[in-house]
Amino acid sequence: MAGEYVIYRTATTAPSFLPESKAGHRKTPSQPPNLLMQAWVDGAQVHYIGKATVLRKRISQYRRFGAGTSDAHWGGRYIRQLGDHADLLVAWRATAGQTPWAAERALIESFTACHHGRMPFANLCR
Repeated sequence: MAGEYVIYRTATTAPSFLPESKAGHRKTPSQPPNLLMQAWVDGAQVHYIGKATVLRKRISQYRRFGAGTSDAHWGGRYIRQLGDHADLLVAWRATAGQTPWAAERALIESFTACHHGRMPFANLCR
């Protein structure tokens, strides 16, 4: 089933950032904490929006990559430097009447409009 998913943080406190990513190391995923703080979107609880042609497979890749394997899920890598990344939640839905790419784009545009032109923290590309 195709769809989109979001990574959601229930905490409303300021984030803390780990010096190194806990994600897999296909590439070097770690960023300096000051760069991560610049990307942070105050007041947001959704921190990454993703798409999938097969939701179960893509979310599983994201989980495994975050656990340190070399699974191919480079998107959303900033999430793994959040001090509370293990406490984040995933929500998903099937796309109805549009492609996963169009659905993801619409969600990112909606988020950006609500957050003064800023994309979610871990979405690095439009």
